[in-house]
Amino acid sequence: MTTETLPIASGRVDRAWLSLAGRLLLASIFIVSGFRKIGDMAGVAAYMASNGIPAPGLLLPPATAFELAGGFLLAAGLWTRWTALALLGWTCILAVIFHPFWAVDAKQLSLQLNLFLFHLEAAGGLVYIIAYGAGRLSVDERRTRR
Repeated sequence: MTTETLPIASGRVDRAWLSLAGRLLLASIFIVSGFRKIGDMAGVAAYMASNGIPAPGLLLPPATAFELAGGFLLAAGLWTRWTALALLGWTCILAVIFHPFWAVDAKQLSLQLNLFLFHLEAAGGLVYIIAYGAGRLSVDERRTRR
């Protein structure tokens, strides 16, 4: 076994495919979130306002565009490290603003802690991408081979 492949019951899986799968799974978080915002702009704006976000009607469209663009760039593996860095900052900020488990009542503690930890899990994946890049199956890799 080399560092490029992992043994699997039916043979070997190339690490490049695992990297692509991980990147696509992580990107799907941002893409789905962006499209869900488009589907319920009024509800999301009300939720933002209830969390103290000023002018949610003005901030929501660029926030939605940011999530969609970041998700699609990450999926394609284009400007991957910079995209992951931007999404990392975004994810950490959202975790603190929208899921402050330390400041909620006992009924909300479990839910808010789980949502906060979900954001940390996504942040961990983004840190990994920042450290190791997009992998061979990416636009970034194709651009560097030219």
